[in-house]
Amino acid sequence: NVTIDSIPAPVATKYGLPIEEFIVTYDTVRQRETLATVMYRLGFSSNDIYRITQCPDTVFDERKIRPGQACALLCGNDSTAHYFIYETSPKSYVTFDIANGFTAAKCEKPTVWKSAEVAGRVNSSLWVAMEESNASPQLAVLMSHIFGWSVDFFGIQQGDEFRLIYSQEHAEDKP
Repeated sequence: NVTIDSIPAPVATKYGLPIEEFIVTYDTVRQRETLATVMYRLGFSSNDIYRITQCPDTVFDERKIRPGQACALLCGNDSTAHYFIYETSPKSYVTFDIANGFTAAKCEKPTVWKSAEVAGRVNSSLWVAMEESNASPQLAVLMSHIFGWSVDFFGIQQGDEFRLIYSQEHAEDKP
């Protein structure tokens, strides 16, 4: 008799945690909000918020919270909070382990470098041509910094063409 062991299904992870084991509530920091405002909205008590703000500034500085940054609350099936996640940038976040004494840790998402290309023809300005080519405005600024001493950006005129090949870091398929 030959027995074949079943292969366990892969576990989906996010923030380094088995995300499917939790009830997840996602939120985003809004204009003029503080950490306390976001956490109250997620159901935290004043005491819980105080405990999180006691985290060392080297791990998390609540004064640096900005609109548009994402956060998540991970609860067990009994609605007990286990983790609070605050994304400090597109590729880094802080995990607050609420279930184990409000400990905090800085973490980074896995990243991948992807090559991309943008090309176009200047009709009015390089900036407009890059926008028409669906390039990030940041890419135009970076290009001027890199080539500032070798390319006369003020001498670019209608009909000039450009082609830029570059690598960009992606976290969770977002540049």
